[in-house]
Amino acid sequence: MSSELYAAEDAQRILQIAIAKDTESGELSRAQLVEIAGELGITAETLYAAEREWWGLKGALSEQQDFQAYRQQRFNNHLVRYSIV
Repeated sequence: MSSELYAAEDAQRILQIAIAKDTESGELSRAQLVEIAGELGITAETLYAAEREWWGLKGALSEQQDFQAYRQQRFNNHLVRYSIV
């Protein structure tokens, strides 16, 4: 194996692909996540902080998607009304 260097984003993507291929169900248990983090030298505190950040981002994304769906519905309603007139 060569001693190539990867950008953090590239390494993250490579690991995502490898984990996805290595897990049959496409899901990891928290215990598996902790084990993988430990093997990568990630402390439990860092993993916990990352989990909290991820949950926050996931919630914000869900809210954004809900708002976009609401805006699209309002636009469609106005479009139908305009088309009728």
